[in-house]
Amino acid sequence: MFPSDVSPLSTRLASTVRAVTYLRVSTDQQTEKYGLEIQRHACQQYAREHGYTLVHEYLEGDGQREVSGGNTDRAAITRLLRDAARRPRPFEKVLVYDTSRLARDDSVWYGGWIEEQLLAQAVVIEYVSERFTQDPASQLYKQIVRGINAYQKQNTTIRDREGIVARAKQGLW
Repeated sequence: MFPSDVSPLSTRLASTVRAVTYLRVSTDQQTEKYGLEIQRHACQQYAREHGYTLVHEYLEGDGQREVSGGNTDRAAITRLLRDAARRPRPFEKVLVYDTSRLARDDSVWYGGWIEEQLLAQAVVIEYVSERFTQDPASQLYKQIVRGINAYQKQNTTIRDREGIVARAKQGLW
């Protein structure tokens, strides 16, 4: 029996869900929209709202340089996947600002592959600005968002290339 002034819910232990954050920027221009501080703050807020304990931050490029989401050879993601396979498992959740921060590859498979690798270790990715569930419609929506991310990456590449050519024709660097 619980004393009358203490409810069963108030006697539960604090959350033991351990989470990590994964942060990445790919260009200097993204610092305004997807800056590391914006991502970090959103992930920390999400963790507080869900009662998660943040135990580590995986920062791609060590916060000193941008790293493309199309690049599959990334040091922080490699460490994250390696750590997720450790026993005892050091965390249960990976918090990422949105799907484009995890991966923005042309073939749209890398982000899903990372999620599968983590799920095999009983680790779940949660996107703090995009909410997905396991139902088929939500998973389809996630794939559509990943496709849009790839489309945006390809368009940015074309615009950058065209800008370089135009500046070269003008005799500029």
